[in-house]
Order: sequence, then C-alpha cells, then structure tokens
Amino acid sequence: MSNLSNIGFILTSQEDLRPLVENTYAKSTVIATAIGNYHVYTDDSNAQIWHQFDKEQNWLAFNPQYKGKSRRKVELTATMSSEEYPMEGSFHGWAVEENAGEYQQVYPFVFETPDYAIFAAIPLPSVVTIQLTAFANELSIFDSLTSFENAQDGEFKMAAQSFIPSGLFSTSEDETSSASKAYGFFAGTIKEWEKKRNTITGNHFYWMLVETLGGEIDIVADERFFEAPPVIGGVVQGNFWLCGQILNAPTEETSASAAPSAKEKKGFFSRLFGK
Repeated sequence: MSNLSNIGFILTSQEDLRPLVENTYAKSTVIATAIGNYHVYTDDSNAQIWHQFDKEQNWLAFNPQYKGKSRRKVELTATMSSEEYPMEGSFHGWAVEENAGEYQQVYPFVFETPDYAIFAAIPLPSVVTIQLTAFANELSIFDSLTSFENAQDGEFKMAAQSFIPSGLFSTSEDETSSASKAYGFFAGTIKEWEKKRNTITGNHFYWMLVETLGGEIDIVADERFFEAPPVIGGVVQGNFWLCGQILNAPTEETSASAAPSAKEKKGFFSRLFGK
C-alpha cells in the first residue's frame, strides 16, 4: 500500500508508471507559475495527480493529492523547498484556534503541498485556511469511542481527538530544517465517509472527514486497510503523510492585519494528546 494506492492508483511494477503518467496528463488542466507549469488531473473521485513541467516543458515529477472538504486555520512560519524539484516543497506551521479574536497555537507540524511554486513567496508568518489530506501509512478503525478506549490497555493513552507531529521528531535542533517531515500520528472522530472509485483504474479507496485536535482532516486510505466500512461517530487512528493546499493566501499588504500572528498556548505538550 502506498500514497498512490490510497487514492486508487495501484502500481505493481515500474511498467505501470508510464500509463499512469500518460493517462492523467492527457486529461489534465494547466496552472502556470513563474518557474514552470502544473498539469493537474482531477478524477471523479476527487483523487488528483499534479504533474510538474519546467519552462521548457520538460516533465519533472508528479505528486498525488486529494481534493477534500476539510478546512482548518494554520499559522505558516517557514517554507522548505526541495533541492531536487523546485516546484515542490513543504510548509512548517502551527495549528491554531481562534479565541476572542486572537489565534492561539495548538501544535506545530509540517505539510507538503502540490502547488508549492504558487505560494513559495507567501509573507511569513501568516494565518491561512488550508485543506489538509492525510494519506494512511498505518491505520486502525474503531466503530465507537468505547471500543477505541478499550483498545488502549497500555500506560500511554491517546485521546480520541489528538495529534502528534511525528515528522518533527528528528535529530536536528532546528524545527524548521529540511530534516522535518510531513508526517503526523493522530486520532480523530469520523464525521463523514465514502467508498470512492478511481475512474481511471477502477480501484476503490475510502475517504473520511475526521475531526481531530486542531481541526478537520481528510483521510484517504487503500481499501485493503479495512475489514468493514467505517462508522460515523467512530474513531480512526494512525500514522499519515500530510499534504495540504492553501485556500486563501494573504498578500504582503494584507497579511499583517488580516492574519495576526498566533500566540503560543500554554501546556503545549499536554495538548498534543487531546483536549
């Protein structure tokens, strides 16, 4: 199972890559940037493939994404570009909550983005709205809060809405360094779900909209993770690759007033494990 199979693109050999690239490129739309173009394929299932082309129209790479329903506030604090692929990169930021007109930091995390070249020069820090998709690497599904709580028989117990920014736990002392990765280990309550069908491959995958600490997240997962369909009100827990998109980027002139810098909330480490 892989990030691609989590949205229905199952590759069993290297020979499967070429048809995937050709089929999704042929049905893509173009988004131009200063350093190259993105060619974006959006499936009826909302699975996406983002192709990257340089200014000479040489194909560079592609990334999967899912066009989900989640919306959450994040304070962006740093950008991290890829040395090998300049059209892709990540953002370091803080999940924030609004209280009495002020944003308060909840926890830091990193997310990759398929359209990095569009937002690489965004004013920092900025509070923005993003759509965040979690691609499952490990996944456990519980049909109720009770079954989730009963499954935790060790000394360490997570809340049903909790988030650990596992991608930040590296040997580097710089929390915004390139060593930071776009991974999170979290639990959340299932608000919506649907079994999706990738129209190019015919393969199925599951989509879930989950409420967790810091806001909503879309989860996509290979159907082989599931012994039974999810249940609304149930709990999902796992380790995920995080890929997001900025929905309302501020300008240099408006960022200071429209997106005030967040304040760090006390008891950060205690809040990692839920409210």
